[in-house]
Amino acid sequence: MTDKATLQHVGKWLTRLRRATSAGSEPVDAETLGDFTIWLATDFPLSVFTAESAKFVAEQSQFFPKWAVLKAALTDWQSAHPDVPRITYQPSESLRARIEELQDGTAYYRRAAEHRSQAKHDWSDPAKVRASVANLQHNASPAFRLLLGKMLGGLVKRHAPENLAHIPAEFHPGEAT
Repeated sequence: MTDKATLQHVGKWLTRLRRATSAGSEPVDAETLGDFTIWLATDFPLSVFTAESAKFVAEQSQFFPKWAVLKAALTDWQSAHPDVPRITYQPSESLRARIEELQDGTAYYRRAAEHRSQAKHDWSDPAKVRASVANLQHNASPAFRLLLGKMLGGLVKRHAPENLAHIPAEFHPGEAT
């Protein structure tokens, strides 16, 4: 794995690239930037990540590029600048397997399924529903309390209607205020 300073530098380079391009139909989230940071830091030397290279890649894409497009554009930039050192090592088998897993989306879909499962479990737990109501009543701004309460009531009604009894009537969806 690369050092923290390298990852920070590559992360800042990616942030600069994200600001210079449009997000397109899919917003660029922190997880994607994190994955790209690791992959780029593994595949390219630190000296490649300059303002010039970010500008070059941004000029190649109207939108923030997908991994293959980003890597190809950066490789093109590196080829046009032969004075930039090349990385000559090969990543370990475990790192290569992790990169392939991230590239094909397996990790994303597994985490998304885990989050859905956990959310369903949380809505089914009356103690967690009551804690959410208490947190909302004590901490939410008065201006947003009813709106957030109705959102909470709607989620409980959708995912665990058996726990709607733990939600104050004013938060029930469809109730007049």
